[in-house]
Amino acid sequence: MAGRDSGAIDSAPHDNLKAIPFWIQTGAITDHYAFLFQRTDFLTWIKNSLIISVVATGVSLAIAILAGYSLARLRYRGVSSFGTAVFVTYLVPPTLLFLPLSQVVVWLGISDSIWALIVSSSTHSPSCRRPPARPRSSASPRT
Repeated sequence: MAGRDSGAIDSAPHDNLKAIPFWIQTGAITDHYAFLFQRTDFLTWIKNSLIISVVATGVSLAIAILAGYSLARLRYRGVSSFGTAVFVTYLVPPTLLFLPLSQVVVWLGISDSIWALIVSSSTHSPSCRRPPARPRSSASPRT
């Protein structure tokens, strides 16, 4: 054939891996799922992940709601300094807070438990590190 590369391999359209997704070509293999559920602790891992995510989200949300309300609505001495401190802490990357946080976890005595993950996940969540929004007065027009 003229114009074809001599080293090119002629292949049928069904041999093209991009035409049909790979998992459909090989078929659904249930052995992998059987291995996952029967020979590993996959369900325990999923349960632990759900517990950690739900509790950490609840803790960080409760702290964020209380702190946000306090900074936005209440007037007390040092509120602007505290708000600035929260904002500056927000600018620090979470990776820099890992070592001091690990020392706190060891100091609390929870270093080899699920609570260590809950404490570290709550402090690294965006709702706990997000600066509070300025409240609008009801008389001001929305722009």
